[in-house]
Amino acid sequence: MPTWLAHYRSVVASLDVGTLDPQPQAEMSPEVFSALVEGRLSDVEEELEDLPAWGEPETPRRRLADDPMRAIALAALCRAFPTRTAFAAMTGTGAVTVLQVTDSDMVVDIKALLTQVLGDDDRRRKVALTCLPAPEGSGAASTASKMQHALNAISRGTTPHVLIIEAGASLPVRIARMLPEPIRLGPPDRSLIAAALSLRGDGYSAIAAKLPTDAALRQLPAAGLRFALRHRIRETQLAELQRLTRALRPSNGPTLDDIGGYGAAEDAARQLVGDLKAWAAGQIGWSEMTRSVLFHGPPGTGKTWLARAIAASAGVPLIQGSLSAWQAAGHLGQMLREMRATFAEAQAAAPCVLFLDEIDGAGDRKSPDRHAENYRRQVINALLELLDGATRIEGVAVVAACNDVDALDAALRRPGRLDRIVRVPLPGRHAIIRVLSHHLRGALDDETITRLAPRLIGKTPADLDAAIRAARGRARGAGRPLALQDIVLTLGLTEEDSATIRRVAVHEAGHAIAITALGRGRIREIHVGPSGGHVEARPPAKIPTRADLIDDIICLLAGRAAEELILGDVSIGSGDGARSDLAQATGIAVRLELAYGLGATGLVYVSDPNPILAADPALRARIDACLQAAMCQATALLCTRRDEVIALADRLCVERVIEGPNNGLAAQALPEPEDGL
Repeated sequence: MPTWLAHYRSVVASLDVGTLDPQPQAEMSPEVFSALVEGRLSDVEEELEDLPAWGEPETPRRRLADDPMRAIALAALCRAFPTRTAFAAMTGTGAVTVLQVTDSDMVVDIKALLTQVLGDDDRRRKVALTCLPAPEGSGAASTASKMQHALNAISRGTTPHVLIIEAGASLPVRIARMLPEPIRLGPPDRSLIAAALSLRGDGYSAIAAKLPTDAALRQLPAAGLRFALRHRIRETQLAELQRLTRALRPSNGPTLDDIGGYGAAEDAARQLVGDLKAWAAGQIGWSEMTRSVLFHGPPGTGKTWLARAIAASAGVPLIQGSLSAWQAAGHLGQMLREMRATFAEAQAAAPCVLFLDEIDGAGDRKSPDRHAENYRRQVINALLELLDGATRIEGVAVVAACNDVDALDAALRRPGRLDRIVRVPLPGRHAIIRVLSHHLRGALDDETITRLAPRLIGKTPADLDAAIRAARGRARGAGRPLALQDIVLTLGLTEEDSATIRRVAVHEAGHAIAITALGRGRIREIHVGPSGGHVEARPPAKIPTRADLIDDIICLLAGRAAEELILGDVSIGSGDGARSDLAQATGIAVRLELAYGLGATGLVYVSDPNPILAADPALRARIDACLQAAMCQATALLCTRRDEVIALADRLCVERVIEGPNNGLAAQALPEPEDGL
């Protein structure tokens, strides 16, 4: 039984004696009167809103036991201020109290209750109550203005003030630093609900035992809680709460154990889960842990899966929002309202994972494209404000995702908003086995899945998910259990072209040999398949020099060089797409010239070099000369290691995937890095 329960019942008893208005009532203070006389209406805008209409009668008292939502709000107050002395401290001379209300629907009740609890019989010492609402649409400026008025009022005298911050609103950083740490009220949990329902005379412990878990209650929106508690019969209320939380319970999603094999992205996900669990256990403070991560990579690589797995592994709800979903609400004001609602939902559900998908859709304020520039600026500014507020809220871990990290506004990538930025690659064999095992849930045996996985290299988790659902539908239509052939047909796995596999293997072997020979990383995984391949390497921990970056260009061109050296011609594989070898090599060469101060251009820095590259033939010629020289060096390097390239390509044609630095790869086909990496 909570220690504050006796205090709560005492306060309830005192409030049930008198009348309780549904909205706060207040007499005009001397400060308000003076402001009216002097014409300073803007300075007392909030206070005027709280004054009752002329001749407005009081509303007859309603017992708190008959108003469970208000009783829950009072329980939240009594838990935060567990004694009469704690309540009285809010009325001290010059006292400032900041309340962060996680449930927007609770704000009206909190304000009304504080007016009643903190009011004096002679009303000489009025506590100024200011509510900072969540901005509506693009009304952030109005909210900031109200906050500034409140701060001005606090600064002018010693009247005690209570600031109530509604869910979805946040204090500007410069103001937050001046004020006391906010006291969090809500969301409604077992303790608060049991206390409120026990006012009818039932035992607190007996009621608490019949309530859903806190995790289940966090999934229940305020409207759902109000819907369940509309009943007057206690057992009906409890039964409705159980029914609604069961209906809203998320289906069993993947955990990180289901989707292993994602390299650095998986490491970041596991760290976030570990930190969340350690924080929940009281082992670390919120400020000590990783609170946010950005996953980026091609569409379908499993970024959403990772977010779901983080939430499931940590045992907390997943709150989702995306630019496309917010924009579907309508014009700019409606879009911003939906965005703020998502962040408010996360705040109310804490501890939780807030997943922000497609954040590259917000664009970049420095983009040369002037179309919808004002719209883009307001969206990004709102997103920055909300991210700053979210990462300060204990229990809200932010996971963001995008396809193109370079399209993000630089302020979104700043450390402090997003703690880690990690690329999510296409899944390798190990990850594919985990994905298949999770989706198939025993429909195919482990041996069959292991044999199938190498043929799926290059497929995204989204591809696999869609194909398996289609395969199940095919099997249902035929009136039989799912079979391997259903998956083979839906995935379009035809007979492989051995020449294509050989070319991909030679290409990836060239990359791997060059990376290891030049000491530009330790190989973590190489995989090849009909649609392409990939080499994943852990890069060196040192800051690169010009020579290191030239070596990186050589490594990127080594796949193309290997094809020409071993097969006699070159395919389009090195230049197919924005993440291709040629695109990345060109990007490094351009940055050497225009960003790093390591080229013939000198120390000039250009944030967006693409327009200059397109318009300047001399610059293009220098970049091409750099790439041609690197290509010659890559060819010369592989000429001396031709046998190693062939041996590794042969092995890849058979195994399709080579994983880990300690599986004999270096001894059989790759030399150890010269710098010991």
